[in-house]
Amino acid sequence: EVDFTRELYIPREKFRLDMVKGYKGMVPDSPKNTSIRLLNAAVITYESHELDAAGNISEVRVKLESTAQQKGLSVVSWVPSTAVKAEARIYGRLFKDCVVDGVEVHAERAAKERGVDFVDLFNHDSLHTADILIEPGILGELTVDARWQFITVGYFCIDRVDSTPEAPVFNLIVGLKEDKSK
Repeated sequence: EVDFTRELYIPREKFRLDMVKGYKGMVPDSPKNTSIRLLNAAVITYESHELDAAGNISEVRVKLESTAQQKGLSVVSWVPSTAVKAEARIYGRLFKDCVVDGVEVHAERAAKERGVDFVDLFNHDSLHTADILIEPGILGELTVDARWQFITVGYFCIDRVDSTPEAPVFNLIVGLKEDKSK
């Protein structure tokens, strides 16, 4: 069970000031996107927001609606204000430019076709790290065999080397979204 706190966090990309076709998140003054459903929780409705000195959204104030079902709302993941900071490591393709005649091939073959060493095809941007917030209840479950689904990203496991109870580190096992470059 997750605590439903007075303050909570939603992904930054789930709130914006202007509407874009197909956007699924909260948008002020939008007839369809002023309210959103928090995953497995209640509906919230936009009231106001604050900007920081750089003009970035720093806080969104909402009103808690009834938990009654309202159809057609975007569903957004969230964590309580008691959430714990962690690091997520998201791995992309280890090698780049491995397409020959429109077909993806092993790095060795792609390198041979291009007349280069396969190490030259190494993707130096294959690792992306993100600071995330996790529900504090999973801290007691941080074993090397446990797996978690971070709702919109994929399945993760704990990093056996770098993770500590005070600073959890998670590695992506399988992503949920298909690579758009395929």
